Amino acid sequence: MTFSAAVVAKHLDGEVVGDAQIELSGFAPADRAQSGDLTFAENDEFFARADQTAASAIIVNGDKISSTGKILIRVANPRVAFAKALALSPIVPAGVLIGRRLHDRLPQQQLYSLCYVLVGLAGLKLLWDASRALLTA
Repeated sequence: MTFSAAVVAKHLDGEVVGDAQIELSGFAPADRAQSGDLTFAENDEFFARADQTAASAIIVNGDKISSTGKILIRVANPRVAFAKALALSPIVPAGVLIGRRLHDRLPQQQLYSLCYVLVGLAGLKLLWDASRALLTA
């Protein structure tokens, strides 16, 4: 599913700088962004990195200007706006559907146990990513 930069900006209460009709087909952090992806940069250092990636558009704050001609979506808080943009993803309705099915089919104790395991795994992944980032910085 694709959205134009204009649709994304409207959803985020943002302003498009550049071609508002460009189609965005995915969301990714800057270091993994590909053509068609939307990413975000919450400070000048991250913006400089994001501007050199293959991402098609970057969510930014302030009056940044792309040196590579990327489309910018200006908002008050890029991190919050990126989280809001993820709501446009088709993964969200699929996750709700899967959660509903699991809720209907699993006994409550098993469902809670599964949720605790998944939250624990997500926490471990966050710790892993943070430790790798600290060690490479």
